[in-house]
Amino acid sequence: MRRWTSKKIKAFLKLDNETIITPKQIHGDSVIRVSENSSPSECDAIIFKANSNIIGTINVADCIPICIYDFDNKNIALVHSGWRGTHKKIILKAICFLEEMGADRKTIKIFLGPSIRGCCYEVDKLFTSKFDSCSIQKHNEKYFVDLSIQVKFDLENAFVPSTNIIIDDLCTYEDVYCHSFRRDGRNAGRMTLVAYKD
Repeated sequence: MRRWTSKKIKAFLKLDNETIITPKQIHGDSVIRVSENSSPSECDAIIFKANSNIIGTINVADCIPICIYDFDNKNIALVHSGWRGTHKKIILKAICFLEEMGADRKTIKIFLGPSIRGCCYEVDKLFTSKFDSCSIQKHNEKYFVDLSIQVKFDLENAFVPSTNIIIDDLCTYEDVYCHSFRRDGRNAGRMTLVAYKD
């Protein structure tokens, strides 16, 4: 299945007047605050008020889809974290942005959706130098990286409580019900993470 259209998302959620905002993802580390009047921007993380009429979405096919919720200030951040974003610590930049809006990193909740995991994300040895040893595995002289473990490590090092971090264990490469660019190449569809407050 290809990425869902705005019309299809609204129909599925039985919504009508809300504004759907999807960033033009560029595999970077830019974080942008959006409103109902915002045009799609080139970035890989958006922040918006949960009590607005915004439905935020991001599209992935192996990269990590991340949702951060600040209960105290009712703000939502959606983050697209591929290897470049993970290496550039986009998740921490999104949290710093939320803190500028009043968030406390010790109370925010963070969900990491399905992504390619360490069992299947094979890389060369030089590539592993971008990440911490906790996220690197070696089997039969082959190297593998688990980006979700790296993000969790970064969050915990930034004093986000581990109890506030939820990680979906599905591997998008391994699970045929998930879309995977590494597995299917140009034929890969996209999965859409949708966030809004009803």
